[in-house]
Amino acid sequence: MRENSRETIAYLNSEGTAGGSNSTILHLGTMDGSDVPCTEYVVLDEEMQAINLTKALDRDEPVGIKSISCKLTCTDRILGFQVDYIINFHVEDVNDNYPYFVGELPYHTAVSELEDVGTIIFRVSAEDPDSGGAVSYYIRPNPDDPESNESFSISLPSIGDIKLTKTLDYESKKEWRILVEAKDRDQVDPKSTTTILTVTVQDGDDQGPQFLPCIRVDNVCAMQTYTTHIQEKQVKQRFFEFSPGPIFAIDQDVNISTEIIYSFLQGSPPEYIDYFEIHPHTGNITLKTPVDRGLFQFFSLTIKAQEGTNTARYQTANVDIYIDDVNDNKPVFLETSYSGFVKENSAVSTTVVTTATGTSPLQIIAVDLDIDEGVSPQLEYKFIGADGWFSPSKIGDTLYVVVSGELDREMNTSFFFWVVAMETTTEETMESDPVAITVTLLDENDNYPIFAGGNNYRVMVKEDAIVGSVILSLTASDEDLGDNGIIDFSITHIANGASDLFNINQTNATAVITLAKSELEARKEYTITVMAKDRGPENNQKSTLAFVTVDVIPSLNARKPVFTENPFHASVSESALPGNVFETVTATDADGDTLHYNITGGDPDNEFSINEFSGEVSITTSLNRERQSLYILTVSATDLNQTVTTELIVTVLDINDNNPIFNSTWPSVFSILEGQIGIVGQVQAYDLDEPNTVNSQVEYTLTSDKFNISPQEGVISTIVALDREQQSVYELVVTAQDQADSPRSSTATFTVIVLDENDHGPVFANTYYEYTVPENVLENDFLTVQATDEDESAILNYNITTGDAGLFGINSLTGSLSLLTTLDYETKENYILTISAIDIHQIDETIATADTTVFIHVEDENDNPPVFTQDVYRGSVQENADLETTVVDDILANDGDNSNTANGAIRYYIVPPNEFFTMLDEQLGVIVTKTNLKKTTLNEYILTVVAYDGGVPPLNDTALVIIQITDREREKPVFEQNIYRVSDLKEEQPAGTPVMEIHATAPSGDQIDYHIVSGSGNESFRIESQDSTGFIYTTEVLDREVTASYILIIEASLQDDMDAESGKRKKRSESNIAEVIIELEDINDNPPMFTQSKYIGGVNEDASPFTDVLKVWVLDADEGPSGEANYSIKRDGISNDEVLQASYFQIDRTTGLIETTVAITEKAGSKYEFTVVAEDNPFGEQRFMAQAEVSISVINKDNKVVLVADVPPTVINDNIDRVLEVLEEILNTTVVLEKVGSRQYGDDYEKTNPSQTDILFYAIDENGKPMSREEIMRILAENEALLNELFSSFLPGKVVTVRPPETAIITRYYSLAHTDAALISLACILFVLSFIAIIVIWCSWKQREAERERNARLYLPMYTDVTANNRNHTSEISHVRMPEPIPNPVYFDDQGVQVDELYANGEPNFFKAYEAQEFTMDFFADTSEIGQGEEFVLEVDPEDGVVAPVANRKHDNMSLEPISEHTEPSNNGSLDRLHSNHNTAQNNGEINVMFDEDSDDDDIKKPPIDEEVELSSDDKVKNSHPGQDDVKVITPNGSVRNNHVALRQVSNHVNHKPSRGVIRSFQEREQELSDQSSQASTMSNGSKSNHRAKTNIPAPGTYQSGHTLTAQGVTVLDDSEQDDLREAIMLKNSGLGLWLMDDVQATQL
Repeated sequence: MRENSRETIAYLNSEGTAGGSNSTILHLGTMDGSDVPCTEYVVLDEEMQAINLTKALDRDEPVGIKSISCKLTCTDRILGFQVDYIINFHVEDVNDNYPYFVGELPYHTAVSELEDVGTIIFRVSAEDPDSGGAVSYYIRPNPDDPESNESFSISLPSIGDIKLTKTLDYESKKEWRILVEAKDRDQVDPKSTTTILTVTVQDGDDQGPQFLPCIRVDNVCAMQTYTTHIQEKQVKQRFFEFSPGPIFAIDQDVNISTEIIYSFLQGSPPEYIDYFEIHPHTGNITLKTPVDRGLFQFFSLTIKAQEGTNTARYQTANVDIYIDDVNDNKPVFLETSYSGFVKENSAVSTTVVTTATGTSPLQIIAVDLDIDEGVSPQLEYKFIGADGWFSPSKIGDTLYVVVSGELDREMNTSFFFWVVAMETTTEETMESDPVAITVTLLDENDNYPIFAGGNNYRVMVKEDAIVGSVILSLTASDEDLGDNGIIDFSITHIANGASDLFNINQTNATAVITLAKSELEARKEYTITVMAKDRGPENNQKSTLAFVTVDVIPSLNARKPVFTENPFHASVSESALPGNVFETVTATDADGDTLHYNITGGDPDNEFSINEFSGEVSITTSLNRERQSLYILTVSATDLNQTVTTELIVTVLDINDNNPIFNSTWPSVFSILEGQIGIVGQVQAYDLDEPNTVNSQVEYTLTSDKFNISPQEGVISTIVALDREQQSVYELVVTAQDQADSPRSSTATFTVIVLDENDHGPVFANTYYEYTVPENVLENDFLTVQATDEDESAILNYNITTGDAGLFGINSLTGSLSLLTTLDYETKENYILTISAIDIHQIDETIATADTTVFIHVEDENDNPPVFTQDVYRGSVQENADLETTVVDDILANDGDNSNTANGAIRYYIVPPNEFFTMLDEQLGVIVTKTNLKKTTLNEYILTVVAYDGGVPPLNDTALVIIQITDREREKPVFEQNIYRVSDLKEEQPAGTPVMEIHATAPSGDQIDYHIVSGSGNESFRIESQDSTGFIYTTEVLDREVTASYILIIEASLQDDMDAESGKRKKRSESNIAEVIIELEDINDNPPMFTQSKYIGGVNEDASPFTDVLKVWVLDADEGPSGEANYSIKRDGISNDEVLQASYFQIDRTTGLIETTVAITEKAGSKYEFTVVAEDNPFGEQRFMAQAEVSISVINKDNKVVLVADVPPTVINDNIDRVLEVLEEILNTTVVLEKVGSRQYGDDYEKTNPSQTDILFYAIDENGKPMSREEIMRILAENEALLNELFSSFLPGKVVTVRPPETAIITRYYSLAHTDAALISLACILFVLSFIAIIVIWCSWKQREAERERNARLYLPMYTDVTANNRNHTSEISHVRMPEPIPNPVYFDDQGVQVDELYANGEPNFFKAYEAQEFTMDFFADTSEIGQGEEFVLEVDPEDGVVAPVANRKHDNMSLEPISEHTEPSNNGSLDRLHSNHNTAQNNGEINVMFDEDSDDDDIKKPPIDEEVELSSDDKVKNSHPGQDDVKVITPNGSVRNNHVALRQVSNHVNHKPSRGVIRSFQEREQELSDQSSQASTMSNGSKSNHRAKTNIPAPGTYQSGHTLTAQGVTVLDDSEQDDLREAIMLKNSGLGLWLMDDVQATQL
């Protein structure tokens, strides 16, 4: 039979009757042992003898009915027997089931893009309940992913292995959705099922790096070019700002964390490697050394970004760096010097040429290296030292030298001057260094030959002279050069003779005339014309003629000529003109021969001439007396045969023709200290004119408002104090003038240098500086603050005076700031430093220091990655949600960098991108839907969200986002909470200890299974599922000190079950997870451990009690009280000597600080040893203990050393442990640092340098012996290099020196500054005044004490609930709290009786009275019922405070009225009546006080009326009736209205004499006071007395009945030396206070 059919499945071929009463077939039943009840599916139709199915059969699982066995029973009722037949029905299979996929659905797998083609990536599996169950698998086209069936295939349909047919590429497609079909193999009606296999492509390392940003060309990232500009000679630059962005490369395999290594590949020019370096990990290019733009204007680099893997894939990029000009170059000439030539006598504007024979002009070119090549530098030029001979001529950028004055080579053969090039287009207008120019003048034939002896000559020759005789030698010269200066001589004419009579021969520039023929005739004269001609150009030869006269004398002559005088004397003025005849020399000849005169000597320069025949002497040139004032000429006279000579003495007469000349050997530069008035120096000038005449007498003058000069001596002095800073050099023009009628003068310039006096303070160029430093970078010399001091002698020292000196250091000499440690932008963004510049040579402290402020801004670096606020975010969305429905909106990451910069700006991405969800905005952590969710088959999506910041390189963090798809017919367990915490699980518990129970609920109430799926404690915990509850247990013993906390991820899922109706297995539900955080509770299972087994320390030999010595401490792995230690010194179980040594010290129980308990008296070298104990968990049951030895050595100053380090104290304190390690390593001992402070320096260590540190320490060896200072210093000196090497490993400075700690003895004498002297004087004055004040106060106090000892006490009555309603009066004081009163309104007590009863803590100060006091009380009452002579008792009611006579208690309306104001005393010092309105006429008798007759105290004396009573100090007035007072008043004359009770008390506490108490009437007392006032007035000789009453008693007013007591006047008489009368006033509120009133205010006693 077929399954699922409802038909007749069999007919019975029986012969019996099937129905009715004769029926023989009675029953069709189940065969015994059959699994399937036959009657449930099969029914017997007896009438039709057919077997029919009652319901469809299902052959497939889970029902699985393959066959039915029935037993047919046939009964023959007639014959009475039955027969059983077994009928087996086999169910034939019908293809009525669809295959279904099994396994983790939906299918998902991840495949690396590097997998080869043909790799099996996944196997799908499906089952078919139908018979055979064979399923075939196929990949079908997926409309949602059309390419999937081309990239994947199933080669064997029967197996379901899916393999690659094409290579995957993560970068082009990250996810594939393969439609897989499972189809049964029915030939007639095959059925199939499909599912989606999602293939996530995993990124493989198949892509190289890519520089960002990616600029796509033809969909390919083009090669990137980064461009930047830097300034030339920039000291350093941390990184450059590149365009289009920072240098940054990423691995295109974005999900593979591959390190990128940056490097230079190549560059041009090749010197780039000397200037730039690239950070291998960040790609930042930094400047190694400044670039000179004059050398390089541009760098073209190629950088490489390479993967840090074996594949070493890389990408390149271009980097173009342009060097921008900074005007830091002066113009520079192309040549170091220039030389040129020009002809003398050249016309103005003639250009100097380069060579002597050439015509090329001399070109001078300067360049500015700050200007690019090809751009005009726009320079101007000037000549220095050309003195008008030459001037610059600029054409374009070329400079030419042109003539600007008359040039004469014979005066100057060459000119030497300098040229300077100047910028014209810059603010700095920098000038070049001077370059020398030499111009040589070329000779022109512009000079005539000159005969040395003039142009006329006369010689005598005997007539018998032989041929060859020398007639005359001539010498000529020519100042021209070369051929122009070479002279040729020739005879051009001979007068009176044949042309060949004489010859001329020359040697160089000398010509010799000789006799050529012996044909001379006596007494005949020949004139020879000699021409001297140079060898200049033919068209410009120069010549000069000279005339030689030859006189021929006879051969014989007998007598000599004779001069008429010998010698001759003559004088001539130096102003005489050439040709002037000033003398005639005469001689006689006896032979009568003609005489010829000639000057033969004394005139080497031919300044004189003589007429040959007349003897007239004249001058040939102007004479100069200053050059030669006397000439002795030798004059000869000859008759052509014999010659005689004589002397002509010529005196040159002076004229004033010379200017004074300043003596160049005297100084021309003087100096004077600024601020001084005095002599600067002396000048001297002389005049070459005749000495001791007015022509040579010189006087001096100068024009200046600061200097003068003495006219005769030439002494220059200052007339005002000079200020070097205003003008440091003065050029004084001094005029020297002679005293002639027409005076001549000259000037000279003298330099006065003002020497510096340190009278100025430093001044900073800027009041503040700003600089930005990058965080996390240790920069040196990043900013230089520069102060200037106008004084030359100033030496400035820079210090950081306020601010974070521990973070910044400053070079004390240059003011260069450096970082001592890296800065953190997130810790602090800005720093403010105050920098002081101190002139160390300035003694005036008011100007010695200048301050400036440096604002340092920390530049944010990308050093903080984004951090998500949660590891897992959750959200849910309905599957029918609209597009861009918000799914999760609380995704948030925080970045420690500044959020206003790219470093702190966060962008969010879903990685890899998801088909159904996307970020709404990169900057917002909001996930929204991006497509219809009905396409998805998942109930839950787990996305990875990455938060990137915008830094370079960017940093990131990841978080998971779990999104639930709701409104699906799927079940999912729900935890009661997402995170569970356990904090009560103690450590060291045995394995299997219960931890907690965890619960989740299922929508359908199904059972839930729990599993630990991940976390940090998977192996330490297990979970058991029971009744949908998860029980967590430990699996091992846990130790908090090893692991303090655990995190478990618990998964809850529904148990598999069968559907009761369909009989099919339900699909496994989606699971859910929760987090369990377990924090172990600590127990005391670890003992404390001292950090050292023995502590070694030292204490000074003069240490006082409670001096800190050293500190011990322990480490305890436990926490809380179990990890806290209590310290003590062991005193039990030790020797007496140890007890004694330990008694010198004590230890703080909590800190472990050991200090002395007594003063140390032992000498250096002694040692104390004891044991310290540390005990943990002092209040717990389980406690541990540790011990350590302590050795303390006694030291003194000879054991201490100061080490000076070149870093601030804060740096040392931050590295104090490492400093100790270094010192102990070198000294090989225990080192104790006693003090760390700013460096002290100077001759007397009086100066402080906060940028350096003094480290005071001493060392103790392992035996407890202190090392000597000398030994410590020796070891450190021997290991100086090692010491600095070790220090430099963690300190940015070095050890400056090691010195003893003693302060040097002051040997210098100091002069007090004005401020110091003033302060000392003020201190002395204050000391004297303070001493005087102390004496005055002491005397006043002693006087007051004496007064108090003499005065008696006055105790005022106490009243409760007393309120005075007086208004508007300054003498009232409210809310005065007084003790509980004793109702005794009026009494006196000489020795403080009842004080203990009134005040338990003793007598209050303000109750001490003066020497004489009087207390008065006014009262008013209706006393009509009190008769004359009757007595009554005043009572103070303790309840309402009403004062009333006892006998008149019924008058409740009794009131008290105030007394009127007092009047001031008259001018004569007498007192007016104290109570002016009192009616004293009714009170003419004494009012006496009687003591109560009922008093039981026999000690109280009861005086009779009208008698004075003497009371001793033991006498008492006692209250015998509590609630009432026992003072009774007798009224002798009836009415008691306006009566007074007066009590006067006199005491003498000094000599302890008995006191006297007198009861008197007020009138008598008033008169007594008046008399005393008069006496006081008389004693003061009529002057105004200080003895007066006050008027500060409250004003009259109305007071309520029963609750009001008038403030009463109490007149207090002070009988002291000042005799001052004061007034006391009782005031309102809960009692009465006693106040003394002076003239202005009240003072409470």
